[in-house]
Amino acid sequence: MKKSLIALAAVLSVILVSGSAFAASSKVAMQVSNEALITQQTNTVMAWTPILTTTLHMPSNQSLLITPSLETALYTNTQVASNGNKSTASASAQIRVKCVITDPNGNQTDALPTELGNGVDNGVAYDCRIQTLSATLQGIITGATANLTTGQVSLVTEPSIIDLILQTQSAHSFNFMFPNVSAGDYTVTVYAMIDTLNGTSPATSGDLSTLTTTAAQAWAAIGVGSLSVEDVGIVNDGTEISM
Repeated sequence: MKKSLIALAAVLSVILVSGSAFAASSKVAMQVSNEALITQQTNTVMAWTPILTTTLHMPSNQSLLITPSLETALYTNTQVASNGNKSTASASAQIRVKCVITDPNGNQTDALPTELGNGVDNGVAYDCRIQTLSATLQGIITGATANLTTGQVSLVTEPSIIDLILQTQSAHSFNFMFPNVSAGDYTVTVYAMIDTLNGTSPATSGDLSTLTTTAAQAWAAIGVGSLSVEDVGIVNDGTEISM
């Protein structure tokens, strides 16, 4: 009889552990990417592009806690050339992210927070850089010419050049929230947008070489990433959301 009770207790403990595991799996959904999500994008404003998605079955009066984690990379290169006048080169690169929720009826809504300005959804900045380089350089003296009649000596110069390159790679995550849902299956899709621009203002020294050596370049990319969505209880008093 004692052995039977021990065996029954062991079976119950297995059932309870299994039940806890199944309950946990129904409260969290994940997707993980082992490959680069967006390759290098240069000198472009990319449209919102879906990169990760997952679906979670929700009970009523609960909320979605959404955490996209992404590996990001930025590269900016600014070069100025001057022969006595000021020249400027600038490069900018940014990666923005937003989460879109599709409810059981097929309706789509952005998760919080959202930044709406001038009718444009800007999402959340995961990485952003603006690099500007300006210089007024005298130039490099490479030789001289002399007028034997007047005795005037003229210096021969070439533009001086400064080049600044920055490249970074890091990992970022952000918590998005979609509060107070009704029961059903909800699909969460992470969208990313890359914006890379560059511009130059060559020196106006009359030396054509300044037009070819003043330059700027920028690119951005998204590497591996993961998306986790959790079923959580949220208290929302209308002004802020707290756990």
